[in-house]
Amino acid sequence: MKPNNYSELNIILLLFAALLNSCQSGPSACECVEQYNYWHEDGGLFKLDENKINNCTEKFRDSNANLFPEDLNSAERNVRSECEALNNSEFNIKQAQDENSYIQDKNDFEKKDSISEIHPQNQIKQNSLEHEVTLREKINKFYKSLELPDELNEKQSFEGNVVFDTSEFNTFLISNSIYSKKRISNLTGNYHDRFHIKLLNIDSISFIKDIEIFTTIEYSIYELGTFENREKLTFNYFKDSLKLKRWDDLGLKGMKISQYDGLTEFNSDEFYNILGSVNN
Repeated sequence: MKPNNYSELNIILLLFAALLNSCQSGPSACECVEQYNYWHEDGGLFKLDENKINNCTEKFRDSNANLFPEDLNSAERNVRSECEALNNSEFNIKQAQDENSYIQDKNDFEKKDSISEIHPQNQIKQNSLEHEVTLREKINKFYKSLELPDELNEKQSFEGNVVFDTSEFNTFLISNSIYSKKRISNLTGNYHDRFHIKLLNIDSISFIKDIEIFTTIEYSIYELGTFENREKLTFNYFKDSLKLKRWDDLGLKGMKISQYDGLTEFNSDEFYNILGSVNN
């Protein structure tokens, strides 16, 4: 039998690491991240727990960082790294569980010869108006997970240190979801204030072997322009959760280019190269 990406032993080790971290005395790394976020936030000092941030700094600072601000800066750097590692461990465990479900469901799909015999759960839901309404809500949620409020994007532009939480987006993924990592990095990474995404319309929903969602999306890119893009999201259900199988681009509907030198011949290939696409 071909082994999964994460063996049972790996999952046990990841769980043990997470448990060990949570059992240590004092605040956890992720609790400390919240305190350091307050430290940088406008008005955040009113939310700050002075005792907790002092404990965080003492617990996580570098051993040779004994004076302010080196102690606080090193502790902040360490807690962010440790919290991210812990979140990644938890996400990998979830992915491994989803992947096992995905493999079983995929095998079930391949045994079926007609649309009427697809995944029983989909067969029940295919012609349900209520299900389509629920799907539309989940697609809105999917794209919203890659947006930030205007005030946070503005804060990122002027101050930085606004960490984009991708945990909501990650709930739609399995380990072999096909999508542009570059696009997600642009929308949620260090320069996420320069890339914006907005769902304009859910054009249609198709139920065949998978659930195919056709959408029109607006992308705004700093100093480049605004673009309307046609996309297709392919989803299916695994353990009652909607999961992304593939995210495709179907072509630009239109674009408004900024009035900067060198952009007069800007085309769709350059757009997809900058934004990121699995189809380019």
